[in-house]
Amino acid sequence: LKLQFLYLIGTPALSLRPCAVMLRTAAKTDDDNVIKAGSILVLYEGFQETRFVTVKEGGKTQGAGGSIWEHADFIGKRYGDRIKKYVAAKKGGWNQECSLLRPTAELWTDCLTHRTQILYVADISFICMKLGLRNGSVVVEAGTGSGSLSHSLARAVHPTGRVHTFDFHEVRSQSAAKEFAAHGVDHVVTAGHRDVCKQYTPGCADADWAFGQPAGSADAVFLDVPQPWLACLGLQHTLRPDGMFCNYSPCIEQVQRTCLGLDKLGFKNIETYEVLRREFRDHTVRYPRLFNLPRSEEKKDPAAAAADAAADASAGEKRKHDATEAAPASPPAKKAAKKGDGDMFSANKLVSCDTMRGHTAYLTIATRGLGPTVYPTAEELAQASS
Repeated sequence: LKLQFLYLIGTPALSLRPCAVMLRTAAKTDDDNVIKAGSILVLYEGFQETRFVTVKEGGKTQGAGGSIWEHADFIGKRYGDRIKKYVAAKKGGWNQECSLLRPTAELWTDCLTHRTQILYVADISFICMKLGLRNGSVVVEAGTGSGSLSHSLARAVHPTGRVHTFDFHEVRSQSAAKEFAAHGVDHVVTAGHRDVCKQYTPGCADADWAFGQPAGSADAVFLDVPQPWLACLGLQHTLRPDGMFCNYSPCIEQVQRTCLGLDKLGFKNIETYEVLRREFRDHTVRYPRLFNLPRSEEKKDPAAAAADAAADASAGEKRKHDATEAAPASPPAKKAAKKGDGDMFSANKLVSCDTMRGHTAYLTIATRGLGPTVYPTAEELAQASS
């Protein structure tokens, strides 16, 4: 097996139901841009001060620095508008500003409530690309967590695709289902409670094990579970031939066992990637100025050279005479420049930060083979468990 590690370097990324703005990036009609009661928006007060707000009649939202934003100020505004208000205080007040942004999957990742560790934009974009998601794709996700990836999957397969997401923790699954309904994406995303690592038993129905989906019904499967190698048979059953699989595991030991399980079942193109994020900053640097050396004089005929020298001397005397006659009063003397200023110049350049964000997880990508799924017999299962 070949484990390929790719370091990706980057810089410091639905249908028209009332709240279904998460799955589209622009308004389809002018009325879609107007904020009204029931609308969802992102209240942006700074780079690290963003929060999701559901606009309500008479509602209020506490912002950064103790400011209170009245929802009545939001109603009638348009997505992208800025609001300014003066906050009074005993020792003088200050101006408070915020922007009303249209919600997107990326903004949801930035300001969601963490029920678990989540995937961020760098990993999410890479996963969607490697799985080849498009309109109409059917995706199965195991490990819903906080729903960070689920929103991006829904946007990738919208409007005719489907996302079936499962979590073994029932309360988390119920919370995610409520959020999908509130964001208007529940017609694309189906959330359920299931242990996808449940082992196969001979003669059991599709709904009783693995992902509960018919055989060969999914175009892609994503796993974020503690023991992904236990779900290898189930994902082979669920994936269509030549379907794509992605596994998200923080430990290399998990990766090794999963790759061995995939290889045993005939999966192809098994590769493991690690996505790291590096930030750059703009920095002003002073450089020494390099002067061009004088070019060597070309060899000329002596007579021609003497004639050119006489002509240059005559022209120089004429320019000197004309300048003397028309010379204005001498301007005041300028302050002498510091020594060496003329030998330096400034320029901006991008400089990578000294620290890089640490390891998040390994992404294992594989393609299901074209062969049929071989289900173990009862004797084989008993021998494997002994």
